[in-house]
Parts: sequence; C-alpha cells; structure tokens
Amino acid sequence: MTDPDELARLALMRLAAPGDELIGRLIHKLSAAGVIEAINGDALADLHAASEIDDADVLARQLPGWQLRLRRADPAADLETGYASKARFLTPDSAEWPAGLNELGPAQPVGLWVRGPADLRIACQRAVTITGSRAATPYGSHTATQLATGVARASHAIVAELADGIGAAALGESALCVAVLASGIDLLSSRGHPYRYLAHFLAEEGLVVSECPPRTNATPFRRRAAHRITAALGRATVIVEAAEGSGTLATAEHAQMLRRPLGAVPGPVTSELSEPCHRLIREGSAALVSNTQHVLALMASASDAAAARRTGTQPQHDERQWTPQEFVQALADGGMPFAQDDPAYCPAHGWQCDEGCRST
Repeated sequence: MTDPDELARLALMRLAAPGDELIGRLIHKLSAAGVIEAINGDALADLHAASEIDDADVLARQLPGWQLRLRRADPAADLETGYASKARFLTPDSAEWPAGLNELGPAQPVGLWVRGPADLRIACQRAVTITGSRAATPYGSHTATQLATGVARASHAIVAELADGIGAAALGESALCVAVLASGIDLLSSRGHPYRYLAHFLAEEGLVVSECPPRTNATPFRRRAAHRITAALGRATVIVEAAEGSGTLATAEHAQMLRRPLGAVPGPVTSELSEPCHRLIREGSAALVSNTQHVLALMASASDAAAARRTGTQPQHDERQWTPQEFVQALADGGMPFAQDDPAYCPAHGWQCDEGCRST
C-alpha cells in the first residue's frame, strides 16, 4: 500500500520548483497532505498563517497556478515510472534519508529519487563532495580523478554532479560514488543521455539521486538548484577549478552556509578557472588542497566540527606561541592541509602566523 505522504510529496514535486522555500515552510507547518488539502480547498488563510510571509497577496497570486499544476499531477504514474527505472523514492521520514539534507531547512528536497544498491544515509556519513567547472582543463580533470581515487581508497564516498568536466572526472574512477542529477532519474536509461554508460555503472555499483520528477529534463535552473544538494550530501567540499559566477561557486557558498569544511585546489596562475580557487584560499574561505591527505584532513575537521555541534562545545586550541617554521613542521607532521609556500596562514584550522603565531 502506497504511503499517503509519499503520494502528496510526489504531487508537490510537480507543483514546486526545486528548493522552493515557501513550499518547504508550508510542508513543515501543515504536512505535505495538509498543503494539498489547503490548496485544493482555497484555504488561503491557513496557507498564509503557515507561510511566514507578510503579504497574503503573494499567496493569492500563486494559488491558481498551484491548483492547475496539482490537477495535472499524477503521483501514481510518477511512482510507477520511477519504480520501472529501478529507483526508490525517499522522504525525510525514510530510514535512508541523509541527515545532511535536513540542514537545508525549508530548501530541503520535497522528496528524493535514488537508484543503486548502496544505502544513501550510510554512504553520506563518509562522503566528500568534489565539484568544479563543466569546462574543465586537462589539469583539472586529472586532479579531480586523482583526488577521487585516493579518497575512495580510504573508504570515503564521492559526491559529485553527473555533468561534464570535473563531475564526470570525479565519478569515473570509483564505485563509491553518489551522482547528483538535475533531471528525472528515469532519463538515465535514455539513448540520448550524455553519460548513459557512466550512469549505468554508477547505478549498478554506487548511487544516483535526483529531486526532479520522472520525465523531467535538466535545465539551467534545475542544475543550479542541485548544487545545494551536492553540498549537503558531503561532509566536506573540495572545489577543483571554477568560473566566476558559476554553479561551482554556488556549491561553495552552500557548503559554507551549512558550515561544511571547504577546500580548493590551486592551479596555474595563467588559468581563469584557477583564480576563484586562489581567491577562496587567499581570503581564508577554503583550505589549500593538493593531494588526498589534504582531503582526508578536511574530512577529519568535518568530524570534529560535527561533534562540537552535537555537544555544544567549541574545539580546543593550543595557546602556545609558534614560529612560522615550527607551525609548518607541526602541520607536516600531522598531515594537515597547508600552503607550503605560505607558512604564515592555514585557513583550514583557523591558525594565523606573522612573526610568531597563535591559534585563533
């Protein structure tokens, strides 16, 4: 017997755009079935009270469009299509639902289609997100592949978008992967899918996830919305090449908002795709990452931060004074990420050096 909450969420996925925070707030206050009942019943007062917005006219303008899309929605057909694609449907109440998605608040997915034999919740407990430009250079693709291979050998999963460039490079070398789609999960099997064979491998060995209803094509908006999921599924995020104003930097912003450790790979100073990574490192927003050990150190800091949030404590810092040389040696001995050509600063752990340095 189909869960009524599942059917309601499938219908709302046809009504709302991915990441729609208004719908997210309504679901939180009224439940998915309650939102549909209120929309179909013209219960504007109930919707307004649950929406947390001041202007009721906003909802009044939305209501006719919502009602039209609900009439067109066929959640039972979507469920049948998804199941025929060997996928399963998750809601926030599912045992397999990753806790990291809940940190998105009202922007969390209404539901999630998942294909693959692994358990998504367990995979994401030890997952690192690797993301970057879709127009990657050979250097960027090689680096993403090397990092993903090393991290997978250390028994961590890789989260990346199933897209050109860095995403494909990160996903192509390991079965321990979670590929994020910006289209319906049933389209993986279509002859026109650019990564049909890679997606088939991932679906048989790892995991493929999508918040989009079946038969939904990828669009620039859906790709951009998927960045928040890519950031939320990983315990830490690593940027390998990015263009200014790109979706990759949107992923970095989501990671920062979610308080996930952020790393960036440096590149040639002549490459425009390396400049955003250099800026993130220079500003202290990201740790310098150039090898697998740096990524693993980033993951360790993610575990420490998560433990601190659970207990409500702050990480303990050493108050001793360090010379720059002692600081660099301590990081090298501990396998922590740092910029070897700049011993005065390590953004990953909040250390700063000038003539002497103190943990901050």
